[in-house]
Amino acid sequence: MSKIIVVEDDLSISTGVEYALEKEGYEVVVYPDGRQGDKGIRYHMQKSEPGPDLIILDIMLPYKNGYEICSQLRADKIYIPIIMLTAKSQEADKIKGLKSGADDYVSKPFSLKELLARVQAILRRSLPDRQSNEPVKVRLNPSCVIDFAKHEILRDNKKIALSEKEKKLLEYFFKNPGKVIAREEILEQVWNYTDELSFPTTRTVDNYIVKLRQLIEKDPNQPQQLKTVYRAGYKFEKDVNL
Repeated sequence: MSKIIVVEDDLSISTGVEYALEKEGYEVVVYPDGRQGDKGIRYHMQKSEPGPDLIILDIMLPYKNGYEICSQLRADKIYIPIIMLTAKSQEADKIKGLKSGADDYVSKPFSLKELLARVQAILRRSLPDRQSNEPVKVRLNPSCVIDFAKHEILRDNKKIALSEKEKKLLEYFFKNPGKVIAREEILEQVWNYTDELSFPTTRTVDNYIVKLRQLIEKDPNQPQQLKTVYRAGYKFEKDVNL
């Protein structure tokens, strides 16, 4: 059973979300403000039982807002997926939420069906497949090892933390070696955005590719593994003699 933490100060919203999630079979823990929510998330992370699988986090909260909570969790290398709830419709606020480390957002007022669909999509991508034999640690080249379980790269004996999106993007390339992948496909499969949601733009993907090349390529200006295919997208070459 997946555990979901909801941090929302509006009782009518938190009650409805809690009921809908529990009806779908999730274990739900609700906190009514940012201070309690932040402490509660960390408490459940430290317990011996499995920690939370997803956080639903309102932005406008008493004592500590959602941006602060999200940013601090990511700074502390806590990469639990986060869906932000916001009453704001301005693009800048959505950008700020995603830049603070959120994986997705839902604008108020929202339908519970939409929220449940986004919850299911994120859990489907983030929870480990217990039947999978895929390695959690792979050697990319002689000087670079990727540890997906720890969200980090070991390069030249130096550990480099990966954000949740960087990890997911690398995983998607590893699952599709040699395939030319369009930016739109990456947004749909990694960011879970479809054509109906034109945000973020494909430029977001380009920015992440630049960052990943700096992490994994011997010469980021002449990439040998994460290649650009002109007017088509990107292709990951898994087996390259470096």
